[in-house]
Amino acid sequence: MKMNNKAEGGFMEAMAAVMIITVTLTAFIGLLTYTSISDTGETIEIETSYLNKLSIKNEKIVGDIQNDLQEQVDINEYEFIRLTVKIIGLVSDDIFIISAGEKMTNNVASETGTIILQSDDGRRLAASYEMVVWI
Repeated sequence: MKMNNKAEGGFMEAMAAVMIITVTLTAFIGLLTYTSISDTGETIEIETSYLNKLSIKNEKIVGDIQNDLQEQVDINEYEFIRLTVKIIGLVSDDIFIISAGEKMTNNVASETGTIILQSDDGRRLAASYEMVVWI
């Protein structure tokens, strides 16, 4: 640092000191944020490919996927799994609910989405689903 005859630093030296402090604090805050937010939990992949076995007959959702749900419980060692499907846009209040497993605990993962179901009268209707898994 260049000092004058009174041992005072100049404007440039003061700005350099402020920038060093600013960069150091920014790096510290960034590191602190990264370590506190980083995801340490495992990602749960919920299989939904067997939902294409569902269809609509007389404006009700039908399909035999009980074995597929039980297989998913057995393979992934889930405690319980529940599937809820509702047709979008129909006046019918029919909700398709099916489950597999033995018990429910507090640890839950879920997946939601939409699927297209074939109706017995030839229409293709959208349905929303929610798959909830107790781990």
